[in-house]
Amino acid sequence: FFKVADPLTNQTYYTRNGMFLLDNQGHLVTANGERVQGTGGDITIPPNASHFHVGRDGTISYTLPNSQSGTAGSVLVMQFTQEQLQELASVGDGARFMAPPGMDPVPSTTHFVMGRGYESSNVNTIQQMVRLIEAQRQADNLVQRQDSYQTVLESALDTIKVQ
Repeated sequence: FFKVADPLTNQTYYTRNGMFLLDNQGHLVTANGERVQGTGGDITIPPNASHFHVGRDGTISYTLPNSQSGTAGSVLVMQFTQEQLQELASVGDGARFMAPPGMDPVPSTTHFVMGRGYESSNVNTIQQMVRLIEAQRQADNLVQRQDSYQTVLESALDTIKVQ
């Protein structure tokens, strides 16, 4: 989870959505405008930086037009225990979570940051929809067969009663 903060309320949130942008002040922000938190607070890249790079350890370095380079900070990637994950409260669009008071996640030592990468779903939606339709058709077929067998059984019982 990335640690982000609302600049208006200073409320801390956690998100797995790592698609970040630069706002007009050079802050690294989420699509909702929350500022990405680094080891030293908000991560800010100078507006005149010609480009920046995100390292696997989350360190964000930049280059200025005069070829000077600098470091804007290091993105905080936080880790929750399984029990803590159950206590996170989903906020707004479901991409942000708020930890209850007193819950302190720890910086992750097992995860890495991939610049210009974006974690996507591990589910192929189209394939899963096709499988769902196939399962529905099989269920419909079974119901039709059951109805047919029920009709045959009722007909046989009627024939036995008549004799």
